[in-house]
Amino acid sequence: EKAFGVVSLSSTYYAKGTAPSNPVGDGDCTFTITNDGDATINITIKATNFSGGVGWTLGAPAENVARITAYYSGQNPASGVVLTTSDQPFYSGLTSTSTIKWDFKFETPTSVTDGVQKTSTITLTAAAA
Repeated sequence: EKAFGVVSLSSTYYAKGTAPSNPVGDGDCTFTITNDGDATINITIKATNFSGGVGWTLGAPAENVARITAYYSGQNPASGVVLTTSDQPFYSGLTSTSTIKWDFKFETPTSVTDGVQKTSTITLTAAAA
């Protein structure tokens, strides 16, 4: 879980607090995915549009539109996945008993219709490779 508190328009926030290095290092990441199963898995990722008052949609920052980009350790952060409401490939080939660290950046809208608290949920799903 990550709460940013009050955010400014046209700004970028990082779940870890600062921009990651390139490539992203484990220390740049807040979250961990652990494969505690017996098979290699592939991970997909998606997010919900923001709810609360006048909701924000996911996309290129604009009025009531915000962007979330997820990236994992070892990756160039510029190659991260720009989240949508549909499952997208995130990480392939996580072997049994392995872990991968990941994080995201959040780019706020350029303008908003209201100042009500917003909530979005990021979902990661594992499937056998």
